[in-house]
Amino acid sequence: MAKTNNPSGIKISPSDLTYLYASCERCFYLKYKHNLSQPKIPVGINNTLDSLFKKSLINKSINEFIKIPSPQGSIIETGKTIKSASISRSGKLDCYLEGKYDALIQFDDGTYGIVDFKASKYSPDKIETFKWQLMAYQYAFTHPYHGTVYPISKMGLLFIYPADFQPFDNGNYHLPVEIHWDEVQYNEQEFLKFIYEVQDLLSHDRVPARSVDCPYCKFVSETMYL
Repeated sequence: MAKTNNPSGIKISPSDLTYLYASCERCFYLKYKHNLSQPKIPVGINNTLDSLFKKSLINKSINEFIKIPSPQGSIIETGKTIKSASISRSGKLDCYLEGKYDALIQFDDGTYGIVDFKASKYSPDKIETFKWQLMAYQYAFTHPYHGTVYPISKMGLLFIYPADFQPFDNGNYHLPVEIHWDEVQYNEQEFLKFIYEVQDLLSHDRVPARSVDCPYCKFVSETMYL
Protein backbone atom coordinates (compact mmCIF):
# COMPACT_ATOMS: atom_id res chain seq x y z
CA MET A 1 0.00 0.00 0.00
CA ALA A 2 1.35 3.45 -0.92
CA LYS A 3 2.16 5.82 1.91
CA THR A 4 0.12 8.96 2.46
CA ASN A 5 1.78 12.37 2.33
CA ASN A 6 2.21 12.47 6.09
CA PRO A 7 2.82 10.04 8.95
CA SER A 8 0.07 9.53 11.51
CA GLY A 9 -0.25 11.87 14.46
CA ILE A 10 0.59 15.45 15.39
CA LYS A 11 3.29 17.20 13.38
CA ILE A 12 5.88 18.78 15.71
CA SER A 13 8.38 21.37 14.50
CA PRO A 14 11.91 20.76 15.87
CA SER A 15 12.36 24.49 16.47
CA ASP A 16 9.32 24.52 18.77
CA LEU A 17 11.08 22.04 21.05
CA THR A 18 13.64 24.78 21.71
CA TYR A 19 11.74 28.05 21.42
CA LEU A 20 8.27 27.08 22.65
CA TYR A 21 8.16 23.89 24.71
CA ALA A 22 11.21 24.88 26.76
CA SER A 23 9.75 28.32 27.53
CA CYS A 24 6.06 27.49 28.14
CA GLU A 25 4.38 24.08 28.08
CA ARG A 26 0.95 25.72 28.14
CA CYS A 27 1.61 27.77 24.99
CA PHE A 28 3.09 24.67 23.33
CA TYR A 29 -0.02 22.64 24.21
CA LEU A 30 -2.39 25.36 22.98
CA LYS A 31 -0.58 25.54 19.64
CA TYR A 32 -0.58 21.82 18.95
CA LYS A 33 -3.90 20.80 20.49
CA HIS A 34 -6.04 23.91 19.86
CA ASN A 35 -4.25 25.70 16.99
CA LEU A 36 -3.72 28.80 19.15
CA SER A 37 -0.26 30.27 18.59
CA GLN A 38 1.64 33.07 20.28
CA PRO A 39 1.73 36.31 18.24
CA LYS A 40 4.65 36.27 15.80
CA ILE A 41 7.39 38.84 16.34
CA PRO A 42 9.35 39.96 13.24
CA VAL A 43 13.01 38.98 13.57
CA GLY A 44 14.30 41.43 10.95
CA ILE A 45 18.03 41.27 10.30
CA ASN A 46 18.39 37.75 11.77
CA ASN A 47 16.49 36.26 8.83
CA THR A 48 18.60 38.29 6.39
CA LEU A 49 21.87 37.13 7.98
CA ASP A 50 20.63 33.54 7.97
CA SER A 51 19.67 33.66 4.28
CA LEU A 52 22.95 35.31 3.19
CA PHE A 53 25.02 32.85 5.17
CA LYS A 54 23.28 29.81 3.68
CA LYS A 55 23.71 31.20 0.18
CA SER A 56 27.43 31.87 0.69
CA LEU A 57 28.24 28.41 2.08
CA ILE A 58 26.49 26.07 -0.37
CA ASN A 59 29.05 23.67 -1.94
CA LYS A 60 31.82 25.20 0.21
CA SER A 61 34.36 23.12 2.12
CA ILE A 62 33.68 23.01 5.85
CA ASN A 63 37.30 24.05 6.37
CA GLU A 64 36.13 27.59 5.65
CA PHE A 65 34.01 27.83 8.75
CA ILE A 66 34.43 24.74 10.98
CA LYS A 67 37.74 23.62 12.40
CA ILE A 68 37.18 19.95 13.24
CA PRO A 69 39.31 16.81 12.91
CA SER A 70 38.92 14.64 9.80
CA PRO A 71 36.82 13.62 7.98
CA GLN A 72 36.44 16.71 5.88
CA GLY A 73 33.55 17.55 3.57
CA SER A 74 31.34 20.25 2.11
CA ILE A 75 27.82 21.61 2.49
CA ILE A 76 25.56 20.01 -0.14
CA GLU A 77 22.11 21.28 0.88
CA THR A 78 20.55 24.18 2.77
CA GLY A 79 16.99 24.85 3.91
CA LYS A 80 15.45 21.47 3.01
CA THR A 81 12.54 19.83 4.84
CA ILE A 82 12.98 16.56 6.74
CA LYS A 83 10.15 14.40 8.09
CA SER A 84 10.36 11.52 10.56
CA ALA A 85 8.30 8.37 10.81
CA SER A 86 5.55 8.36 13.43
CA ILE A 87 6.53 8.01 17.07
CA SER A 88 3.89 5.69 18.53
CA ARG A 89 3.28 4.48 22.08
CA SER A 90 0.31 2.63 23.49
CA GLY A 91 -2.28 4.99 24.97
CA LYS A 92 -0.56 8.13 23.68
CA LEU A 93 -1.17 10.38 20.70
CA ASP A 94 1.10 9.62 17.77
CA CYS A 95 3.45 12.38 16.69
CA TYR A 96 6.15 12.96 14.11
CA LEU A 97 8.86 15.54 13.51
CA GLU A 98 8.96 17.82 10.50
CA GLY A 99 11.04 20.91 9.88
CA LYS A 100 13.66 22.65 7.74
CA TYR A 101 17.26 22.00 8.67
CA ASP A 102 19.75 24.77 7.93
CA ALA A 103 22.52 22.79 6.23
CA LEU A 104 23.65 19.25 5.46
CA ILE A 105 27.34 18.34 5.21
CA GLN A 106 28.59 15.40 3.18
CA PHE A 107 31.86 14.13 4.62
CA ASP A 108 34.60 12.43 2.63
CA ASP A 109 34.02 9.16 4.52
CA GLY A 110 30.40 8.88 3.27
CA THR A 111 28.73 10.08 6.46
CA TYR A 112 26.78 13.31 6.90
CA GLY A 113 26.57 16.21 9.33
CA ILE A 114 23.79 18.60 10.37
CA VAL A 115 24.45 22.31 10.88
CA ASP A 116 22.04 24.69 12.59
CA PHE A 117 22.79 28.41 12.17
CA LYS A 118 22.14 30.75 15.09
CA ALA A 119 22.30 34.49 14.43
CA SER A 120 23.28 35.26 18.01
CA LYS A 121 26.38 35.67 20.14
CA TYR A 122 27.89 32.41 21.33
CA SER A 123 27.78 31.35 24.97
CA PRO A 124 28.28 27.79 26.29
CA ASP A 125 24.88 27.66 28.04
CA LYS A 126 23.08 27.97 24.67
CA ILE A 127 24.11 24.43 23.70
CA GLU A 128 21.74 22.95 26.26
CA THR A 129 18.97 25.26 25.03
CA PHE A 130 19.27 24.31 21.36
CA LYS A 131 20.26 20.64 21.55
CA TRP A 132 16.71 19.24 21.32
CA GLN A 133 16.16 20.94 17.96
CA LEU A 134 19.30 19.38 16.52
CA MET A 135 18.54 15.97 18.02
CA ALA A 136 15.09 16.12 16.40
CA TYR A 137 16.70 16.69 12.99
CA GLN A 138 19.07 13.77 13.49
CA TYR A 139 16.22 11.52 14.61
CA ALA A 140 14.31 12.42 11.43
CA PHE A 141 17.36 11.72 9.25
CA THR A 142 17.92 8.31 10.83
CA HIS A 143 14.20 7.45 11.11
CA PRO A 144 12.73 9.10 7.98
CA TYR A 145 9.11 8.74 6.94
CA HIS A 146 10.33 7.76 3.50
CA GLY A 147 13.50 7.96 1.45
CA THR A 148 17.14 7.50 2.35
CA VAL A 149 18.43 6.85 5.87
CA TYR A 150 21.40 9.18 6.30
CA PRO A 151 24.30 8.06 8.51
CA ILE A 152 24.83 11.18 10.63
CA SER A 153 28.27 11.35 12.26
CA LYS A 154 28.30 14.99 13.47
CA MET A 155 25.88 17.76 14.26
CA GLY A 156 26.43 21.18 15.70
CA LEU A 157 25.54 24.83 16.07
CA LEU A 158 27.20 27.57 14.03
CA PHE A 159 26.82 30.91 15.78
CA ILE A 160 27.03 34.01 13.56
CA TYR A 161 27.22 37.45 15.15
CA PRO A 162 28.23 40.92 13.82
CA ALA A 163 31.63 41.92 15.18
CA ASP A 164 32.03 45.40 13.69
CA PHE A 165 30.56 47.97 11.31
CA GLN A 166 33.08 49.51 8.92
CA PRO A 167 32.86 52.02 6.04
CA PHE A 168 33.50 50.49 2.62
CA ASP A 169 33.69 51.81 -0.96
CA ASN A 170 30.99 53.90 -2.66
CA GLY A 171 29.07 54.66 0.52
CA ASN A 172 28.60 50.99 1.42
CA TYR A 173 29.53 49.38 4.70
CA HIS A 174 31.35 46.20 5.66
CA LEU A 175 29.91 43.99 8.42
CA PRO A 176 32.46 41.43 9.65
CA VAL A 177 30.96 38.57 11.66
CA GLU A 178 32.23 36.32 14.42
CA ILE A 179 31.73 32.61 13.75
CA HIS A 180 31.77 29.93 16.43
CA TRP A 181 31.13 26.19 15.92
CA ASP A 182 30.08 23.95 18.80
CA GLU A 183 29.36 20.26 18.33
CA VAL A 184 26.30 18.66 19.93
CA GLN A 185 26.42 14.99 20.90
CA TYR A 186 23.46 12.84 19.84
CA ASN A 187 21.97 10.45 22.37
CA GLU A 188 18.88 8.75 20.98
CA GLN A 189 17.85 7.29 24.33
CA GLU A 190 18.00 10.75 25.91
CA PHE A 191 16.09 12.27 22.99
CA LEU A 192 13.33 9.65 23.10
CA LYS A 193 12.92 10.19 26.84
CA PHE A 194 12.45 13.89 26.12
CA ILE A 195 10.05 13.42 23.19
CA TYR A 196 8.00 10.95 25.25
CA GLU A 197 7.52 13.72 27.83
CA VAL A 198 6.27 15.98 25.03
CA GLN A 199 4.00 13.19 23.81
CA ASP A 200 2.64 12.68 27.36
CA LEU A 201 1.79 16.39 27.58
CA LEU A 202 -0.09 16.38 24.27
CA SER A 203 -1.97 13.20 25.22
CA HIS A 204 -3.68 14.93 28.17
CA ASP A 205 -7.10 16.55 27.76
CA ARG A 206 -6.32 19.14 30.42
CA VAL A 207 -4.60 22.41 29.43
CA PRO A 208 -1.41 22.94 31.50
CA ALA A 209 -1.30 25.73 34.06
CA ARG A 210 0.01 29.14 33.05
CA SER A 211 3.73 29.59 33.38
CA VAL A 212 4.91 32.37 35.69
CA ASP A 213 7.90 32.95 33.39
CA CYS A 214 5.92 33.21 30.15
CA PRO A 215 5.21 36.84 29.11
CA TYR A 216 2.19 35.75 27.03
CA CYS A 217 0.62 33.85 29.92
CA LYS A 218 1.37 36.79 32.22
CA PHE A 219 -0.30 39.22 29.83
CA VAL A 220 -3.45 37.08 29.63
CA SER A 221 -3.58 36.63 33.42
CA GLU A 222 -3.22 40.32 34.16
CA THR A 223 -5.66 41.59 31.52
CA MET A 224 -8.41 38.96 31.40
CA TYR A 225 -10.60 40.74 33.97
CA LEU A 226 -10.04 44.34 32.84
